[in-house]
Amino acid sequence: MRSSVLTPAALAPAHGRTILNSLLVVGLVPGVVMAQTAPAPQAEAVVISGSLIERTLRDAPYAISVIDQQDIRAAGAMINASEALQRLPGLVANNRSNFAQDLQISSRGFGARSGFGVRGLRIVADGLPATGPDGQGQVSQFDLASAQRIEVLRGPFSALYGNSSGGVISIVSAPITANSFRFESDAGSFGLRQNRIGAQAKGQGGWEVSATASQAELDGFRPQSGAVKQQANARLGWRGSNDDVTLQVGYLNQPADDPLGLSRAQFDLGPRETTAQALQFDTRKTLDQTQAGWSWRHRFDQGALRETRLSAYSGQRSVAQWLAIAPATQANVRHGGGVIVNVGSMMSRQAHGVSAAYVSCKGAMETLTYDLAALYGPVGIRVVTIAPGAIDTAMSSNLTASEPAGGVATDPIREFTESMAMLGRWGRTDEVAKAVAWIASDEASYLTGTTIVLDGGWSRMHMPPVITQAILDNAASG
Repeated sequence: MRSSVLTPAALAPAHGRTILNSLLVVGLVPGVVMAQTAPAPQAEAVVISGSLIERTLRDAPYAISVIDQQDIRAAGAMINASEALQRLPGLVANNRSNFAQDLQISSRGFGARSGFGVRGLRIVADGLPATGPDGQGQVSQFDLASAQRIEVLRGPFSALYGNSSGGVISIVSAPITANSFRFESDAGSFGLRQNRIGAQAKGQGGWEVSATASQAELDGFRPQSGAVKQQANARLGWRGSNDDVTLQVGYLNQPADDPLGLSRAQFDLGPRETTAQALQFDTRKTLDQTQAGWSWRHRFDQGALRETRLSAYSGQRSVAQWLAIAPATQANVRHGGGVIVNVGSMMSRQAHGVSAAYVSCKGAMETLTYDLAALYGPVGIRVVTIAPGAIDTAMSSNLTASEPAGGVATDPIREFTESMAMLGRWGRTDEVAKAVAWIASDEASYLTGTTIVLDGGWSRMHMPPVITQAILDNAASG
């Protein structure tokens, strides 16, 4: 179901589309067209730009195809480019109905080795490249509702577009011919809901502006297969007799759930089922992309050089994907990265004569840290020991509290500890927690195989025998 509100200017035939747009008018207002008595005009040659310079389709010596605006709209809901691309010879556009995986497109074999997404093909949107430096791109940012045509170049001449270009897919937005406003709404099976709004204006002096926004929501035909696609584009241009200047910006946000694939046995149970792992791990993907570009084109009236183009563009694509990986697999030591923080003690660095078992265990912890750091360092795992001193906890309060005769509570051990610490106080638990957080952070990424002493400077002070005797007396009294 599609409802549209179009101004009369929006129905005006574009250059090179006389008969095709007349057929579009037939579908909308048949009575008006049937009343015409004049013979239909001859179809004009399609002007293409996918050959670096504009020329008619008949004169292009390449394997190039053009999908016009009518075919794009008739192909589907204009959410996936595969709706229109799959009709072209030599081009395979696999749509797995999974928005968490972009279309897999191959042209005469180029791009067939890509598990998902587009590799080995150049993607161009209104003259601005949409392919990354690594040769990978996505067509999800195409604004199909505002497109005048899609040009697909196949064969060896696609090398004119640079390295690793086994083909070229170029989308061209419809020109601005008059002031208009457009609102469209779609509804379909499996919870498809889509709204699109657009406006364009043509001013004086060659200035023109257009803006579009759309949102599509889909529940999906399987559990954990819903998706949302939000898209916005704006374009500001100036058209002169020999020069065209265009500034355009675009935004795409597409969060999508991933139902994962089914084995043959699972498919036999029901093709609309979803694996338990997809629900357990909430597998999904989010895509955010922003792009802005500026282009200038100058046409020459005379000479062998027909035109020159200059463009500048910038963009950012952020992809986050949550996979169904079992905890045991994630914990594999061969997976690089990680931090191990052992808890030692300041007491392993001083001789007290009262806790041989305790200090020997804490001293062994430091030795273990050094050996593990050497063992796991090559796989990116850091190992550090933190050795706290006197930390004010409930256990330490019970250890130091005493109730001598006379009913006046005194804490000689606590008082002496405060006098021994260079900072003159006991440590706090939050100070230990912050130190551990710093050790585990990227700010300490080069720290491993060592011990961090957190004792307020006490380990550098000498403990007199009187405090040792006080500890023994306090332990003997219970």
